[in-house]
Amino acid sequence: MDNVALRPLSHGSATVILGGVSGSGMIGLARMCLQKGLNVYGCDQHKSEEITELESAGLIFFSESVDPPLSIADLVVCSSALPDDHLLRHWARSKEIPVADRAEMLAALLHDRQVILVVGTHGKTTSAVLMAHALRKLGRDISFYIGAEVPLFGTSAYLGQDELAVVEADESDGSFTCFSPSHLLVLNIEEDHLDHYSGLEEIQQAFRHVADRCTGHTIVCGDDPVASGAFRDNENVTLYGFVGNGAVKGSHWKVEETGSSFTADFGHQREYRIAVALNGRHNASNVLGVITMCIKLDYQAEEVTGLFKDVRGARRRYEVLVSNSYGTVVDDYAHHPTEIQATVAAARKRTGGRLVAVFQPHRFSRTQKLMDTFAGCFDGADAVYLTDVYSAGEESAGSGIGFKLSEVVGSEHESVTFHASFKELGLQIRSQWQLGDTLLVMGAGDINQVAQQIAAELLQAEELQQIIGDEGRCSLYEPMSRHTTLGVGGPTDVWLTVNSERALAEIIYYTKKRTKSFQIIGRGSNLLVRDGGIRGICCHLEGGEFNRLEFDGKQISCGAGVRLKNIVFEAKKRHLGGLEFMEGIPGNLGGALCMNAGAMQSWTFEVVQSVRVMDLDGNIREVSREEIEVGYRHVPLFEDHMALSAVLRAAESNRETIDQNLKSYSQKRWASQPAKPSSGCSFKNPHEIPAGKLIEELGLKEKKIGGAAISAVHGNFIVNDGGATAENVLELIDLVKREASEKRGIQLETEVIILGE
Repeated sequence: MDNVALRPLSHGSATVILGGVSGSGMIGLARMCLQKGLNVYGCDQHKSEEITELESAGLIFFSESVDPPLSIADLVVCSSALPDDHLLRHWARSKEIPVADRAEMLAALLHDRQVILVVGTHGKTTSAVLMAHALRKLGRDISFYIGAEVPLFGTSAYLGQDELAVVEADESDGSFTCFSPSHLLVLNIEEDHLDHYSGLEEIQQAFRHVADRCTGHTIVCGDDPVASGAFRDNENVTLYGFVGNGAVKGSHWKVEETGSSFTADFGHQREYRIAVALNGRHNASNVLGVITMCIKLDYQAEEVTGLFKDVRGARRRYEVLVSNSYGTVVDDYAHHPTEIQATVAAARKRTGGRLVAVFQPHRFSRTQKLMDTFAGCFDGADAVYLTDVYSAGEESAGSGIGFKLSEVVGSEHESVTFHASFKELGLQIRSQWQLGDTLLVMGAGDINQVAQQIAAELLQAEELQQIIGDEGRCSLYEPMSRHTTLGVGGPTDVWLTVNSERALAEIIYYTKKRTKSFQIIGRGSNLLVRDGGIRGICCHLEGGEFNRLEFDGKQISCGAGVRLKNIVFEAKKRHLGGLEFMEGIPGNLGGALCMNAGAMQSWTFEVVQSVRVMDLDGNIREVSREEIEVGYRHVPLFEDHMALSAVLRAAESNRETIDQNLKSYSQKRWASQPAKPSSGCSFKNPHEIPAGKLIEELGLKEKKIGGAAISAVHGNFIVNDGGATAENVLELIDLVKREASEKRGIQLETEVIILGE
């Protein structure tokens, strides 16, 4: 323990404060400190779930905005993310308390172990997991420290009883040079972290410095020319790889159904076929390096080569969050051009459908200095979505770097779009989704939030389809423009078509239990969905029980999914009239009941005898017309109930009279209503004047914004003139409201229902 600052650790009751403790690297350090028996305090801006767990093991957490809740500590350990002027560093200096960085503390905790140090610009997390897994499978109770949570181990760090320890070392700030490892595995060396290093030569020198301090085996990937070149003069180095003249050779790599496989030659008389559960040739190379190290530790190839057919990596290392009939979502930490290129190539080989790559650049300095290198990284992706830069604590080096990167990538790839916000990105993903897509989300920042959200929606769709079975159909990211008569609207997360009351009750139970947004949608004749779509579940009642249409004398029992025009024409066949006004309402019975839809001075509830409804707990009851309060375009019952079916009253008539009425109504409708797509009347009629007449008097007929226009035929209709968006329609609505208020003092209310983001 050569660092004077770390000498307090020599007595077991030392008190340590960990700054930035919620970071993935610091969480592992906190676990090891607690296992070592130290008194551990931790501070950060926010308390993560992992910190809550560590509190039960003895960690004391406090906010970084306050002074530590103790007068003095033996040592303060700071994450590299904490700047020199951070409050905790300032406090430690004022108390004359030693300050160390994460790597120094880790080296001190493991000073009595034989450390196998895993280093490289990329791939070290996965390789450290593979190394630790192999040794554990070989019966060793090793210590390990990995920079990400490992589902396989249930933790990212552990102090074992064995003399061996596996450590993933971070080269980003040069602190890995404090290690004096017993053994060293070097995966690759590339030009990165140029906020700390002056260039590639200085990076190579840092790796050589660590190798010079290594007392045992140094294993280097010969496929990486920079890494192998850096150790060209080191006689103690063993090279491995798929190309070149390394002592250990891999060959015949191929993609398998559950990962990949390759052949390895360890200089023996036989070759070994090795199965790997991880995707990509780069991971086959990582396995080859780990096996090489195990053989150098005196294990036989026969003992080691079969250990990797089931092992998965750390979180966010080609982590398949979901893969089902709707598509696949992969979350990956890749943020360096070489990592991205390897990850995209691996995903392309595993993908039968479209490959959609999402990338969040990490750090302004890296993005600027490697800008041109990113250009060809996305070959194999069918579409590329880029976001703004994740700063990782850096001050911005200027505006528009993320957009500039999209231009650079766009020069090499024909389908690249830039998205300034996750909300905008999420809409792009949902709007363009195709069944069977693979969404590959890459970046070392917070872009994994997008991956997790989309994955949750794919899982939700699968679960809902299982719930309804053959009593409906579940679609993912259905454009609501297909389900509104106006023909506009973004996607809904899930579109359900159900044909039974049982299925509907199950869906209601599901949404209530999980507090999911739920909306019944009819034929969309009085509906405007915003361009951002609807987050949640939209349910449409159609087919089966909901299409039931039965006649008993003058009574008609109708399911909520029956189209109004079908009711009229089936009644006509039986010489039943009084329903002709419904023929021109472009909806189904359920929607007409909810809105008390009307036409030709007649209203739906004038012909209703009773309604069968379901409440939000799935309970069903029959409600007579006399029990139902009915208002203008509003029925309070349906604020917390759904219409399942209704019994209508018809009147005896003859076909000639019915046909005459239908013809008269049709002529009137075509003369007074536009033929272009619309959502019906946009505004409720105020007491003072009909809305259509008011809009005409305001001189707004034919007013146009984008593809939306106020109809020349009827002022209360906004029509889709071709290519309209919901935003265009909403701007027209706002314009009419503003003009009516300012010029006539009339406050118009919308009749059309507006939903979505």
